[in-house]
Amino acid sequence: MEREDIKILVNEGIFTKANNMSFVSYEDEVLTLKMLPDERHISELNILHGGIIYTFADTVTGILCMTLGKVYVTIDATMNYISNTPKGVEIFGRAQFVHKGNTICVVDVEVYTKEKLLTKGTFTYHSYLKKDNNYTAYLEKNKI
Repeated sequence: MEREDIKILVNEGIFTKANNMSFVSYEDEVLTLKMLPDERHISELNILHGGIIYTFADTVTGILCMTLGKVYVTIDATMNYISNTPKGVEIFGRAQFVHKGNTICVVDVEVYTKEKLLTKGTFTYHSYLKKDNNYTAYLEKNKI
């Protein structure tokens, strides 16, 4: 998958657009996305909800895996929450491969603001669909 394809996948995807996520960069198999959280993403403590940070990390790492030409499903993840941020502060997610196997991928991720690190994590994915006609149908069906 080329850089421009990834950019379109992120910027035009139903889920990513609905959650204010957008493409930043893809170089040397490192993918960076950004997200501008709004009131939907804030907890009752008036900070960014931990589940939103997790979901953002899962999205960044999953899209990085898709660059390998397959569709993946998360089978394991570990997140270490280090800090948090209030509504309206843009966050970034940077993902890079630890392992790229035939059926299993492991990806490290960091979620951060311009000022501080929020989380570090590792996500493990299993490939369940190869890039072929089914893959194209999957992308079209999900408007990716």
